[in-house]
Amino acid sequence: MEISGNSSAVRGVVLSGMMGAAALLFLFSSASAQTKPAQSGSDRQASLTLRLDRLQAVRDVQNLMSRYTYYQSAAMQDETIALFAQHTPGTRVEMLWGVYDGLDSVKKCYKLDHLQHSDLKKRAGVMQIDTLTTPIIQVAGDGKTAKGVWMSPGLDSTVVDGKPSAKWAWTKYGADFVKEDGAWKIWHLHIYGIFLTDYHKSWADGPQLKYDASYAGLIGPQMHNDRPPTTSWTFSADTVFPDDQPSIPQPYQTFDEKTAY
Repeated sequence: MEISGNSSAVRGVVLSGMMGAAALLFLFSSASAQTKPAQSGSDRQASLTLRLDRLQAVRDVQNLMSRYTYYQSAAMQDETIALFAQHTPGTRVEMLWGVYDGLDSVKKCYKLDHLQHSDLKKRAGVMQIDTLTTPIIQVAGDGKTAKGVWMSPGLDSTVVDGKPSAKWAWTKYGADFVKEDGAWKIWHLHIYGIFLTDYHKSWADGPQLKYDASYAGLIGPQMHNDRPPTTSWTFSADTVFPDDQPSIPQPYQTFDEKTAY
């Protein structure tokens, strides 16, 4: 297509059209801005502070769970209990053998059903290490709670009938967290089984060992949980790896008990 005539005139027409389009865009933007009231300085500051707090929460939650695993390896039960919510109703922990409801029961879990740091005789030859990998952490939009899941490849070394015994112990962790007095605390902790097997035996060979304190003769046989576990999956040749034990946390605004671990 050929445009004839004075080139200056043509450029003028094009420029006029561009200026008109720009004017329309400005008017549209102005109208849109009028329909969405601008945040005040204090509102912007509060929004930015919340975003920064939520970013910091991811690191704090990861460190909190890392402290948990370090304390458990050294049987530091008083320090472990201090990691849990002390004032928020509904503090809970679910071990592979049962559920402990409320802070008082959580204390029983770690003070009665786990080895104690001071019990050096029973701790001799014992090494229980739970690593935390593949963290997925979501902090609530309101910044008051958080959720996280981890894979946990682990090992157990115990002494049974005077003989050392080593096992592979793989689990998964799901946890809810709540902020108390400016610090993140474990609110609900749920440990899910994957497999427990002797170190020299494939997890695919035969039934899995029962994962409770009594298998090693450390505490048992009487445990102090309030009720049976809500999940019991472990690997076997005829099972399918579950996609909801635990469920991966999704973005959320406020805590919903229906999604609690």
